[in-house]
Amino acid sequence: MKEDNNNQKPLIDLIPGGYTTSGLQFGTNKLLKVAVLDGSNTERSENPDSNSDLYKFLSSIELNHLTVARKIGLNPDFFKSHPDLLNSGEPVRIAIEKGHIEFANELLGAGYTCWPGILIRAIRENNDKAIKHILQGKFYDESWNELNIWYLLYRGFITHAETLYYQTPLKSAYSIDNDIKILLKDQRLLRFGIKTALTEGIDDIASSMLTQNPNALTPDMIELALDKHNLDFLRKIWTGDIRVQKNGLPKKRLKSSDLWKVLDAASQEDKETLAEKLEVSFIISYLLERKLIAEVKKVMTWPGAADEPGVLEVFIQHEEQELAKEILEKRESQITIEEFEFCLDKQQLWLAIEMLKWKAALSSLKNYKIQKKILKWLADGRYCYCAMEMLSHIPADCWRFELTRKLTMTVNTFIKKTDEIVKCHRPLLFLVLLAEFLIKIAPKNIYYTHVCTKTSNLLLTLAKQIEDNIFEEEELRYRMCQLDSHGRMLIVIIAENRFYSLLENNDIGSIISKLWVGSRKHQGLLKASTLYRSYNAPASTEERIALFGTMDRNKSYLFQYSQLIDSCSLRFLGQAASTILLVIFYTAMIHSATLEGEMDDVTEDYTAMVFLRLSQVWIIGIIIERLLHFLYGIKTNRGILWDYWVLLDFLVFLQMIFIMTSVNKKYVGEGKLIYWTTSVKFNSYMHSIQLFLIWLRLLGIGDTSKTYGPMLRIIMLMIKILLRFAFIFGCYFFLGASVFTSLFSKYTTGGEFSTFGNSFKKMYLSMYALYDMTVFTEYQAFGAVVYEIYVIISFMLLYNLATAFLYNIYYSEMVMAESEHRCVLILEYNKWSWDDRYGLMILLPTPFSAISACLSPFLLISKKPGYWNSLFSKIFYVIYVIPQFIVFAIITLILVPFVYIGTIEPFARRGNKKKQVLNILEKPSQDHTDESESDDDPDFDEKVVVYKGFSFRRALVWLIIGPIIVILSYLRDLLEFWTLIYKDYQDLEEETEISKVQAIVNEKLMKDLHVILSKIQVSHISVDEFLNEFIEEDNKTLNPVVLENTAAMTERHRLLGEYFKQLPNSQKKGIISVSLIKDLLPQQSYYSASYIDRARHISVYTIAKAAKEFRVVTGTINIKGALVPKQLITGETPQIKRLDVSTKKAKLRVDLVINDFEDISRLMSEHTKHFEQEWINSQRSSTMRESK
Repeated sequence: MKEDNNNQKPLIDLIPGGYTTSGLQFGTNKLLKVAVLDGSNTERSENPDSNSDLYKFLSSIELNHLTVARKIGLNPDFFKSHPDLLNSGEPVRIAIEKGHIEFANELLGAGYTCWPGILIRAIRENNDKAIKHILQGKFYDESWNELNIWYLLYRGFITHAETLYYQTPLKSAYSIDNDIKILLKDQRLLRFGIKTALTEGIDDIASSMLTQNPNALTPDMIELALDKHNLDFLRKIWTGDIRVQKNGLPKKRLKSSDLWKVLDAASQEDKETLAEKLEVSFIISYLLERKLIAEVKKVMTWPGAADEPGVLEVFIQHEEQELAKEILEKRESQITIEEFEFCLDKQQLWLAIEMLKWKAALSSLKNYKIQKKILKWLADGRYCYCAMEMLSHIPADCWRFELTRKLTMTVNTFIKKTDEIVKCHRPLLFLVLLAEFLIKIAPKNIYYTHVCTKTSNLLLTLAKQIEDNIFEEEELRYRMCQLDSHGRMLIVIIAENRFYSLLENNDIGSIISKLWVGSRKHQGLLKASTLYRSYNAPASTEERIALFGTMDRNKSYLFQYSQLIDSCSLRFLGQAASTILLVIFYTAMIHSATLEGEMDDVTEDYTAMVFLRLSQVWIIGIIIERLLHFLYGIKTNRGILWDYWVLLDFLVFLQMIFIMTSVNKKYVGEGKLIYWTTSVKFNSYMHSIQLFLIWLRLLGIGDTSKTYGPMLRIIMLMIKILLRFAFIFGCYFFLGASVFTSLFSKYTTGGEFSTFGNSFKKMYLSMYALYDMTVFTEYQAFGAVVYEIYVIISFMLLYNLATAFLYNIYYSEMVMAESEHRCVLILEYNKWSWDDRYGLMILLPTPFSAISACLSPFLLISKKPGYWNSLFSKIFYVIYVIPQFIVFAIITLILVPFVYIGTIEPFARRGNKKKQVLNILEKPSQDHTDESESDDDPDFDEKVVVYKGFSFRRALVWLIIGPIIVILSYLRDLLEFWTLIYKDYQDLEEETEISKVQAIVNEKLMKDLHVILSKIQVSHISVDEFLNEFIEEDNKTLNPVVLENTAAMTERHRLLGEYFKQLPNSQKKGIISVSLIKDLLPQQSYYSASYIDRARHISVYTIAKAAKEFRVVTGTINIKGALVPKQLITGETPQIKRLDVSTKKAKLRVDLVINDFEDISRLMSEHTKHFEQEWINSQRSSTMRESK
């Protein structure tokens, strides 16, 4: 290829001064790939022009301007400024690829190097010209001959392979017998080639060569592969599978392999050493010692690697918790007690939490020594949450109660006298779990019951303070939706334990509402219709003719699939509608059977039989639905979802089975087991009970209603209280009846107490003041006194006490009605929230739940349950769409005549009208023509306004064609309705300030943060100083293109400042504790997504402020043995404190006003003196003029 002339102006000179962007445009971004130039080199370069020369040099080679390339690249000063470029081999490679062989030799003579594997790279890129130029100029390394010729043959470059064979010593070393392809499987050539590939770290080629002939494997290759991290090569040996996998990695290790036989035969002496080096634990340990995290993650993907012995201990030994958690997710075998205790000994507590899924870990928690360790960690803010998670897995019966006193003392010291709570990543979850645990163990140890209850109340108070200090709703939602190791959300734990104080926050109410109703916004059902939009639009607007358009596809509507899976309330309404139908069917059945007189056997009446069968199908569907809910809770780690309404459904089912057995015909009637009633009455009783239970189920649907829910709960609580009092009353009646029967059975006029039954009946009536004091024939005074005492106790004491209790229940429940309603919604949300893998189980209402039951096995046995769940859910979503479509079609059809009439005026007003504008203020010019001239002149310019006016012609047209257009619009709306049901409109989350700050927290920021922390020698540093040092370190690793964007860098620095403002204990002082940040964000060699997530939500200031307010509220002082609240002595209640602050502000403002008045008074006095002096001077002047 011709070189450029000296007179030719090189194109590279046209590159503008902004060399970074231009250099990338001209393809020199390859430098970034080969690490010749990176952001750090660019940032630290003392001479920016040297980088410009670098781009120009490489671009000139690519663009064949060799004059410029020689001028720059062969300059000794250029060598000194770019030593990395000399050893990269990149200039020589570009020159060879472009065919500049002579220039490439000049570069080599000047000191540039050529990578020995340049031919391998050309073969890999299928660059035939580059291969030809390399062979022509002999730029390959002789020691790579075996590898080069094998790879040429493997990739199909037969001609080039023959060229290489005949121009190198390979001709004398290997015989081809007129077929060069035999070298592909030549054992000796493969051994040389594999060793070369392993030495240079070309892992994929070494693995491919091994597949050609397993006998080429030697033991020394294992050591070589380890040193150069050739993991694919080691994987093939470890799995024993040398086959080429089309679908990724092999799924399991082979039981027998030719590779192992070759190694066994080749290693006669050091078999144990070789076997050790091939163990996964040894390989991972070897890589972790060298901090090769990416390579470790590759080894973790090997089939069965997670279950290999010693692997988990290696991660624990090297303190790699995040990697160990990932290996646990892949593990199928059970962990051992030794592994769990080793993890605890190394204080890898985040990993220990993940181990609690196995029985061995749970059994270890019952050990006394481990429980003592947990209490020690509970006092440390770094480990307190992990310790609490372990405590939550200890059953109350397995807790060592001699540790309860130490537990409560540790907790009180922790929250009252230390600031360790700021080191906790999940403070709200920690406090709530600890309060739950104390309540759980309180009844088991009577001596410490009160202490446990009091401590739990303090924990909830602190949690309330933290909750109130989180002002961003999204941040509070993140905290409330955090999961514990049981898979429960924090807000669900609060609801289960009825911690009402934590549900009073207004933001909590908004969060719960969005969880239950759904966070996706929609336009409803009818707003999708163009007819409805036309009818509902204001008069004389363009929206009145919306029927000429189509449905707005950029908006979401109620009938879409995405709305159903996001909203629990919509799916719950389906269950409510199903229950209403069941009530209708069963009521209609009883009504029809009663009218026909067939209550003895309702199947004798055809109408009643139809409703009975429908009711039975519905009840069976309800049971199937409940069983699916149980299975759904187990598969989604929510546990078996059980409550009173579930028990009610099973009672309905059992009652149905009882009625179906025809007990009334077999065992009821004269001479039968139940002889005191008839078959008709007995069957009527059974059906009445069933109807009562079904109506109770309907009432249970209203439990989620804010209007009826509190009233229903009050009634249920009152029933519980009445049942308790009924037992007390029953005992009292029994006692009274026994006493009066024994004393006065023979001494009454009418035999009121002659038998126990008569006495019991009389005792019951006496409670309602239905008694007679003159029935006694003997001992009248004694009988009257005893009778009166009984009546006073029963009527005036017990009866009124029951009434007082009921009133107290009503009052307390109404006070907590809002919080209780939120509890109910949370628990229902936990039951109905959608899961992308198993949501089909809770999608369909009764009786279609049978369809879900038939399809659920596909979800349970499939390896891709999410795919089948999405497919089946979308198919059977039509069951929800059809009722909505019917409503949509009927209402829009009703609107057709109204739209037709209402569109006459807006359609007629779309006609164009012209009107000449007369300007009455315009003055005629000198050359102004008269009116007659203007009429004759065609070029005369008149001012004409075109506007929309009413057109009778258009109105007449609409009267004729309007019905057709409206009907066509109606039909088009019905068609488009079905085209939109599966269209998903993902609402874009509004980008808030806090979300912007959290978005910049990533792995790079964490690494830079720890670099800064390691450099800081002081214990405390201000936010501004820390920010400046961080920006300096941050700029070193940023891309030059980003650094040149001033606006982006300014915004980045601002967001960094906002993030670092969350780290001090006090925003007023703005001082960061270095040790605290090191505890909160410990340095890692691998930063997982969970670690980054914890880092994004750190807010030391919020937690510290809440802890301070908590101590003000709960602080006490011991005065002569009496604990007196500190706020009563110091007067530092929050209200007084706010009043003091307000007083100080008011005093400051008054002082400012006084100073202003003093300044004004001084200025006024000066002006007064000035005016007086002027007045005196003016008087003197006038006097002098008069005298003259």
